[in-house]
Amino acid sequence: MDTPPCPRGLASEAGSSLIETALVSIFLLMLMASVVDLGRAFRVYIAITSAAEQGARYAARAPSRVDAIRAVVKEESRDDGILLSDEQILIIPNPATQPIRAGDPIRVEVHTTMPTIMGSMFGLRGLPIHSAAVMMALDASR
Repeated sequence: MDTPPCPRGLASEAGSSLIETALVSIFLLMLMASVVDLGRAFRVYIAITSAAEQGARYAARAPSRVDAIRAVVKEESRDDGILLSDEQILIIPNPATQPIRAGDPIRVEVHTTMPTIMGSMFGLRGLPIHSAAVMMALDASR
C-alpha cells in the first residue's frame, strides 16, 4: 500500500521547522552553558572570598606565621572543592621581609582561574577570579 505524496508546501515547512529547531537549540544550549558558568564563577568567588577572610583573620592574630596563614586559606578553599597553591595566595606586607606591628593592616589576596564550559568550547583560557580581605594586626609578637 503506497502512501500518497505530501503536497510540496507541507514538506518544505517540515524541513524549515527542523532547521529552525536545530538553530534555536544550539543557541539555548550556549545560553544554558553561560548561565552555568556564571553560577560556578559566583560560587568560586564566594569560596575564595571566604578563604581570604579566614586567612586575614588568622593573620591578624599571628601575622608572622606565613605558612600557617597559607594553610588556613588552603583548608578553607579545599572545603569548597578549590585547590590552591602557595603562588595563588599573596600576603601583603610579607611578614618575612617586613616586620608587622600591632595595628598594621594585613591583606590576604587569593587568585585562581576557573575553567569554563564556554571557554572550553571555543578554546579560551579559564576565567580569572580574584578576592582579597584586609584585617588589622592585633599582636605582632606571635
